[in-house]
Amino acid sequence: MAKIRVTRKYITEWIDNKLKQLEIPFVVKEVYTTKYRGQDYEAGAARLNITVCRINDSDATATLFCGFNLSELQDYINNKGYKLKIDFRMCAGTYFLNDSELILIK
Repeated sequence: MAKIRVTRKYITEWIDNKLKQLEIPFVVKEVYTTKYRGQDYEAGAARLNITVCRINDSDATATLFCGFNLSELQDYINNKGYKLKIDFRMCAGTYFLNDSELILIK
């Protein structure tokens, strides 16, 4: 399996493709890393925040969180056999993007 380089661009394209597959009319607006202290991360603070917006309305946004930084994601995907997954919050069969998470699965 070819090694991938996990960058902001890779995350953007990956999430955009998943949202398109699920026919969710949102695209990634911004991917940014947080700058917290170690204790904050240990308490569950997100290392990556991904802002998505409705395709025709950039003011309608939602935020996805990830507990891993880009280099950790790259290590888990390339060296430990993990895959990315969006863990959506759902209610009555409807996807809720806000506060959903980008996670790793085996």
